[in-house]
Amino acid sequence: MTLPLEADPGERAALFSTLRSHHRHGTEIHVLNMDLDPLRQISRVTLDGQVNLNAEGISRSLQLSVWDPNSVLHFDTGDPGDGTLFHDNCLRAVKRIWVPELARAWRIPVFTGPVTMLSRTGDLLDIEAQGMEWRALTDVPLHVEKKGKRVVDAIESIMRECCGERRFRFPQEIKARLQKDAVCGEGDEDLWPWNVCRRLARSINCQIYYDGRGVCVLRRNRVSGSPVWTFRAYHRRATVTDPVKFETADEELFNRAKVTGKFGVWGSARAPAKHRLSPGRMGRNGVPWRHTIIEENEDIKTEGEARARAKHLMNRQLDEMLALSFTALPVYHLDPGDRCRVESRETSATFVLREASIPLLAGTMSVGFQKRVHMPAAKQAASGRTKKGRKQLRKHRKEQRQERRERRKERREKRQDKRERRQERRRRS
Repeated sequence: MTLPLEADPGERAALFSTLRSHHRHGTEIHVLNMDLDPLRQISRVTLDGQVNLNAEGISRSLQLSVWDPNSVLHFDTGDPGDGTLFHDNCLRAVKRIWVPELARAWRIPVFTGPVTMLSRTGDLLDIEAQGMEWRALTDVPLHVEKKGKRVVDAIESIMRECCGERRFRFPQEIKARLQKDAVCGEGDEDLWPWNVCRRLARSINCQIYYDGRGVCVLRRNRVSGSPVWTFRAYHRRATVTDPVKFETADEELFNRAKVTGKFGVWGSARAPAKHRLSPGRMGRNGVPWRHTIIEENEDIKTEGEARARAKHLMNRQLDEMLALSFTALPVYHLDPGDRCRVESRETSATFVLREASIPLLAGTMSVGFQKRVHMPAAKQAASGRTKKGRKQLRKHRKEQRQERRERRKERREKRQDKRERRQERRRRS
């Protein structure tokens, strides 16, 4: 959850109450260098944009549309000026939410990452940027973390030495140690720093990602406890704007998990007896029905670790059994992997946020899938939402009227020619 660390529960409650109702908001777009030092703002020339969340790959991506008729944001590989925009820059998107109870605006960073694509068509500039993980998805010189080192320290060392990262938020109470050397290097994608770090994080039941500030975060996977956010579809302050779509698949109906580790140790867990998917309730005539998900993890050396991992897999599988998709009012502080809940008149369910699209200016967010939730810049200009767009719109409509007049004139001339030929034939006969 991307919120200021110094925020107290009262301030958070005021912000959450504001997000569930009509509120004033704004957007800031900052251009940064690779050390995340601010260079300039481009908020005034930003037409629209969105941030996509993904728990499986790069956690965040940004799509931005900028109206730049004066070529202020020129990009040039040979221009050393700080005002230029190229792939050696980062972008940061910040949402400002005015909270009446606090009588001030709350700033929530929703994206920080390097520019990966620039495209200019006339006065329109389309920009794409990826999360900070993108810089760690490449080959690096050989780097080895020795067996026996704390896993948390090994992950931090890899990101610090191989990628130049300096901003971390890691838990220090995890004492697990490396069971073998962790190697980063060139060639195979499995040796890329980010893939190695994700593999190490999974071995200790943790998730690693970058939040909206551009901070590298390591946290335990939440399989229990209260949800970070509840989407309601029937409350007087409902935030869900479309009917909630629920879907299950038979290949996802696991009710037992088994984990095998090193030296032949193994552990298992199954759905609770009161759960609708428990082996007993899914069975017939006293014969239980089991569908097992199996994982092999060489970092596990004891049966206790194997049972704990199997329990985690089972709880996560029960949370992800339902595939939910809906649209709702934007919630800007959510991170991929957050535990959320949706409540509707038909059903209620707790789920893990895997995909979402958050608009930066106006619109509704999509949960459970990614889609375009902002208006393309070309369409905005054509719809007259900018001064130059209104001028182009008037010109376009004038040209359309002129074309219609010319087509009508041609049709009249053709009809007149037909009448004259018909009359000429009558006179000859």
